[in-house]
Amino acid sequence: MTKRIPMILLIFLLALAAAHISYFAPRLPDTVVSHFDASGTPNGWMPRQAFLLLYGALFLVLCIPFLLLGRLIKVIPDRLVNLPNKQYWLEPIRIETTFEVVSIRCSRNPERRGHPYQ
Repeated sequence: MTKRIPMILLIFLLALAAAHISYFAPRLPDTVVSHFDASGTPNGWMPRQAFLLLYGALFLVLCIPFLLLGRLIKVIPDRLVNLPNKQYWLEPIRIETTFEVVSIRCSRNPERRGHPYQ
């Protein structure tokens, strides 16, 4: 169950975003303001369908990396990992603990709150 919590949370957020889109989509005008200048004056527009598609795509692009980060850090080359004292944390003797801590922090798993590294 503990490994399912992030996926359940993502599915809940996707359902919430779908409800948000389905509620507001019919209420939006055919052309939606999509950009404003520094003074708040609209200076960019897009069709409603393109706006809704962009909204959904951005939501996915912003949510999915957090679910995958715990797995991705194991395959990312060390030179691309940005950690303070990187050499210490990525030494062979403690690298598995580092991966576990990153996975726990990214998923914010409530069942692991008692974990010594949280």
